[in-house]
Amino acid sequence: MIRATHSILAAVAAVAVAAAGPTAAAQQTVAESSLLQLDVTAVPQAGVGGFSGELGAVSAGPGNSTASWDQSDPEGVRGHVNGWHGGPTPPGTSTVQVTDSAGSREASAAWSGFGISATEGGPNLLSFGALHTWARCTQAPLASSEEAYAATDSNSIYLFDDTTRPLPAGSSTAETTGARMGLSGIGDVTLTIDVARIQETYAHGAHAAIRIQVHAVMRDTSGEIVFDGGLMDVTAGEVSVECESAPSTSEPPTSEPPTSEPPTSEPPTSSTETSEPPTSTDTSEPPTSTTSPCPPPPSCDQEPCPQPPPTCTEPPDCAENPGAPGCGGPPSGGGDLPGGGQPGDGSDGSSPGVDHLAQTGVPTGALSIAGAALLAAGALLLVVLRRKA
Repeated sequence: MIRATHSILAAVAAVAVAAAGPTAAAQQTVAESSLLQLDVTAVPQAGVGGFSGELGAVSAGPGNSTASWDQSDPEGVRGHVNGWHGGPTPPGTSTVQVTDSAGSREASAAWSGFGISATEGGPNLLSFGALHTWARCTQAPLASSEEAYAATDSNSIYLFDDTTRPLPAGSSTAETTGARMGLSGIGDVTLTIDVARIQETYAHGAHAAIRIQVHAVMRDTSGEIVFDGGLMDVTAGEVSVECESAPSTSEPPTSEPPTSEPPTSEPPTSSTETSEPPTSTDTSEPPTSTTSPCPPPPSCDQEPCPQPPPTCTEPPDCAENPGAPGCGGPPSGGGDLPGGGQPGDGSDGSSPGVDHLAQTGVPTGALSIAGAALLAAGALLLVVLRRKA
């Protein structure tokens, strides 16, 4: 339990110091010593009052310092401590020394010739011939190391100041009476005593102590059990130290470049691209005139009514039939004239630029004038004939 407690405290302290920064680091406890910690369970039927207290507790933080117990007893632990056979309590020592400039931290406790009672002012239930514990660790500039020691020789702890009843490490059972323990109204008592010698080292720290737990089964004078449980819990000479880890010599991690290749754009396609260039989708026909070249039929509201003009044909659709007459190409059925000439270019003996009827050579302009004259003569003849009639 002690080992687990110190491990948890050390971990909590380390986290707290890391979070708080340099100021908290100066206040961190790195070495501590406690001469005696005592817990007694109350047993009213036996006249045992409960008690809990600590004696000779000192500590130190990082740096260079030494602290020692000043023999004070603010919690009244000495009321349960005597010398052997009830004599005066001898002095003990509890010390911590931190010398970070030399890379050393240590804590120690020592006491001899004292006993512990279950009741205040009562006889010694446990007696110590000698107590000596210490814990030490080193750090830079020294090499890292950890040491722990707790003296629990067979002649160190005894039952009832009796050197013939040593309490070795481990569990042992003893039969006694209430009168021997200074308890009124109690008959037979069976004691089970567990003695643990704690010497622990771990990463950058050490811990040592002697722990004694006393379990008692008490009966009254009639033989009835009045108590069955833990009576005393003693931790003597508990010391612990914490050192800093050696500075890391490993190179700081370097960020690796990403292994994925960055996306690359596709190169432009070569000139052998087979795709056709876009073509115009404009399919609209060129605008055509909506005005017919043929004049509308004459109105016959007036007399005489002229005859309709000769048949007039619409101009050819050159978009659909570019070879039609009047579309700039050779007339249908025609072709190049002998000698390489084209109709209307003067090579056939006609005047260039003058349209001619196919195969006749008569200018179309002259024919148009003659037709107009005939129409006019016909119209005049009709008028004369109607008047005579």
